[in-house]
Amino acid sequence: GAIKSKEDHGYILDLGISDVSGFLSFRDARKGSFDEPENLHVGRLIDVTVTKMSGHGRTCNVTADPTACTTAPVSCSVSFSFRF
Repeated sequence: GAIKSKEDHGYILDLGISDVSGFLSFRDARKGSFDEPENLHVGRLIDVTVTKMSGHGRTCNVTADPTACTTAPVSCSVSFSFRF
C-alpha cells in the first residue's frame, strides 16, 4: 500500500483498488520494521496484510506485522504483461 495521509491515530493507505482504502493504526505500524513508525511520509510504499474488512467493503484495517504477512491464510499471485 502507499501512504495517502497521516491522521490522528494512523495512516490512510491507497491499496491500488478503486474505491477501497486501508487504515494502518500507529499501534500496528509499530509492529513493522520502520525506524520511526509514527513519522512515515506520504507516498511511501509499505507491505501490509488486511486484518479486517468493513461491512460496506470500502475500507479495511491493515497491519505491518511481518508475521501476519507471512502467515496470512490467503495467497495471491499477480502476473504482469509488458508490451514494447
